[in-house]
Amino acid sequence: MAGPWTGWGCVGSVRRVRVGARQTVSVAALIALAAAVLAGGAAAVAGVAALSSILVGLAVLLLAGLQVIVVLNLRRTSRQLNQVARAIEAATRTGSEGLLSDPSRQSAEQLRADVAPTNAGSEGLLSDPSRQWAEQLRADVATTTWNGRLPVPPQTIRFMQDTDASFVTTARTLVAVLARNGLHDTSDVLDVGCGYGRLAVGLLDRQEFTGTYLGFDILRRHIAWCSAVVTNVDPRFVFALLDVRNERYNPEGTLDPATTPFPAASASIEVCALFSVFTHLYRSTVEHYLSEIARALRPGGVAVTTWLLFDDERLAAVASDDSEYPLRLQGTDGTRFMLAEDPLRAIGYPTQDVVTMARKAGLEVVEVELGYWVEGHTADANGREFQDMVTLRRT
Repeated sequence: MAGPWTGWGCVGSVRRVRVGARQTVSVAALIALAAAVLAGGAAAVAGVAALSSILVGLAVLLLAGLQVIVVLNLRRTSRQLNQVARAIEAATRTGSEGLLSDPSRQSAEQLRADVAPTNAGSEGLLSDPSRQWAEQLRADVATTTWNGRLPVPPQTIRFMQDTDASFVTTARTLVAVLARNGLHDTSDVLDVGCGYGRLAVGLLDRQEFTGTYLGFDILRRHIAWCSAVVTNVDPRFVFALLDVRNERYNPEGTLDPATTPFPAASASIEVCALFSVFTHLYRSTVEHYLSEIARALRPGGVAVTTWLLFDDERLAAVASDDSEYPLRLQGTDGTRFMLAEDPLRAIGYPTQDVVTMARKAGLEVVEVELGYWVEGHTADANGREFQDMVTLRRT
């Protein structure tokens, strides 16, 4: 039954509903605002997290880059160590099986024991007595190139202390001298007293050269560099150590220079080079070397050799102050030399004696070209070589 309280009651209910709705809307708004604030906070947190992820990623990339650099450096160091190991091995062998004669192999075993590598390319590279030499060699093989192409030895092993450009010029000159005297693109070449590779580098520069090359020397450090660097560029270039005694250059050598054979098989060589070798040898060694040249050369093969020659007509100039090597002192065997305390600094031979010794060894003297050493380094070369040059041919 309707009554006044009934209508009021309805209105009150509506008012309460409206008030409740407003309260509900207010609460919802607050909740939405709170949610927005929380969402903003979450977004901020997400932004910080994203930034942190980026920074972590960059750090990972940086660490990866550092690892790559370390690995590359380790690989480069490993390559250098391997070069050193190969050089040491080469410095204790007598060369390739195809070119070398058997008599030298016994001495090679003895030399190999001197600097025997124990674990090539690792910390155990050498036995303790050889580590100092290995460090020196490691520095040597960190070589440079001329014009980015030809290897050049470090200044520490160059006798002349010449520049890279002058080294290459000399290398090319030596090849030109051989080319005038029988060198062909396919020649088998023997370089006696190869030193730190001047002729070898000159032949490397001659791109049309397709022959073979065997160089040997009595200086271990030079052979080690050549083996580690030049052979690494072209395996046709082989180097060998011959540990013969020489008062000036290798006084502790273990082999007799007047009896030790060249590390080359008989009749295996077409062109033999001896640049500034006979100028530092006593007569007995010269005679033996001439015999070994004849043995190693094929019939018709040539040897290009340099000397300090004199005869009666030239004697005054040879002994004068103008001479680059004033040969004032006379030996008991007819030779002349410059210094009593160091006879092998520069030793000269009578021209006729050289002709006689060569013929006795089975070599024909093809040509004698006098150099300008008697006039000193400042003289006008006028197309001449510095030392006297004697071209020999196996008969």
